[in-house]
Amino acid sequence: MLIGLETLTRKFQNLAEEQKLSQAYLFFGESGLGKFSFAKSLAAYFETGDWNFSGALIDGLILMPPLGIDEARQVKNFLWQKPFRSFRRTVVIGKAENLTPEAQNALLKIIEEPPKSSLILLTVSDPSLLAPTINSRLNKIYFPRIKTSEIADFLVNKFGLKPQKAKTVAEHSFGCPGRAVDILNKKEQEKEESLEQFIENRLLFLRSDLKRNSAKLAWLLDRYVLIKRYNLNMPLQKRAIIDYLK
Repeated sequence: MLIGLETLTRKFQNLAEEQKLSQAYLFFGESGLGKFSFAKSLAAYFETGDWNFSGALIDGLILMPPLGIDEARQVKNFLWQKPFRSFRRTVVIGKAENLTPEAQNALLKIIEEPPKSSLILLTVSDPSLLAPTINSRLNKIYFPRIKTSEIADFLVNKFGLKPQKAKTVAEHSFGCPGRAVDILNKKEQEKEESLEQFIENRLLFLRSDLKRNSAKLAWLLDRYVLIKRYNLNMPLQKRAIIDYLK
């Protein structure tokens, strides 16, 4: 599901054609923007020439935390093998903010001395959640929010929604296509509201009266940054926000 990522698609196609790819990238931005999907599609494109290929890859290794030392060794062994069909052996690691310090240290050693035919793609919500040592050695690619109109068009074309309903769902997705699909599939009703969604819904409400709610908006934005940066206890933070906004 690659929506609104045409510019990045062309960029990486050009980098590959001109042989100017770096060997390690960090794709960052909030959840639901397609970072992980883009990374997997990129690995597929390098191997098959098809961005939409969904089969098994020989030269692509897709991983999600938790990752320990054994998985880090698997990454190293995988990357040091020569590619079979692609010009790069690509490792994709999603939600890298959940990597243990030991796993990050192991990856750091690989990134510092990578094989020439290797490519490492990490996805993360906030780069500051990674250790500074590994963070500084990754080429960072920011994934911005997608225009509401583009998400609405996608919902119309993919799911056959009527334009007005598609627009409503897109508006409530806050620029994140993945969230739009979750809303459409009613997944949001099946699980507890995430802290991120909880905060965004309250930000949207407070913005309806900026003059009256300016102090609360400033406080909530500061609190949101702290939560993302320091991975604070989510239930306690949610309760603190509710109490403050009463």
